[in-house]
Amino acid sequence: AGDESRLLMLETIREYALEGLADSGELEATEEAHAMYFLALAEQSEPELFGHQQRLWMGRLTWDAENLRAALQWSQTHHRKEQLLRMAGNLGHFWYMRGRFSEAMLWIETALREAAPDVAISERIKALYIVALIASHLGQSDLLFVRARECLTLARQNGDSRGFALASWPLVHHLLANGDIIGARAQAEETLTFVRAHAPVEDSWTLACALNAFGSVVLSQGDYTQAQHLYERAIALFKEAGDLWLYGELHLFLANVYWAQGNETKAQTFLKEGLAVHDQ
Repeated sequence: AGDESRLLMLETIREYALEGLADSGELEATEEAHAMYFLALAEQSEPELFGHQQRLWMGRLTWDAENLRAALQWSQTHHRKEQLLRMAGNLGHFWYMRGRFSEAMLWIETALREAAPDVAISERIKALYIVALIASHLGQSDLLFVRARECLTLARQNGDSRGFALASWPLVHHLLANGDIIGARAQAEETLTFVRAHAPVEDSWTLACALNAFGSVVLSQGDYTQAQHLYERAIALFKEAGDLWLYGELHLFLANVYWAQGNETKAQTFLKEGLAVHDQ
């Protein structure tokens, strides 16, 4: 159906082939090779989900969802704890964007519990901020705070600006939802300072993420002019990075600014533009 050839197999033929592998003593080696291949695919895809090839890689991972689940299951069954964490951490953003919250929480929380705290720190950071993001959508505030704080600590220690920004995002919005505007502003300001100090110059995505969080704070404080400026800057940066998903999402945020000012025409324009991007 696409540019890449796919091999499909009847279930009965697949079962017969598995029996043949088992009889020949090659099943274990084949399953391991399969798991390693899809670990490599997950690690290759993760950075692409933030950029210009986002849709291509979302499609590729969606096609291979069952293969990825099999590789995760094999890693857990064979106690490959670091491998499980690496794979779950790198698939986290894919699951989040697809709305597969239950699947993400199952695998990531399992991987976090089983892996030693000092193993695969970069993947641990990814796993932690995805749990925090999903917990914010599910209303699991205790889990959100625990995972976000742990992620912020590790990201600060490792100079991981993207991890810091992504862990801060749900934390800021949760603080705002609970009326702690002072705490939310302090977190957003710290994030913006950290990102500007540690993010590579070419990393427009992470800066956009930090600007978005700060925009939400100033919007809640009634500073519509600054909120509009921050959201417009974030929209431009997400477009530059190639992240159409968040480019469309920020149109909805900017629509909120115009709604708050009573400009329904402008708000509806940005709302429709954001929805149109997501519908493509």
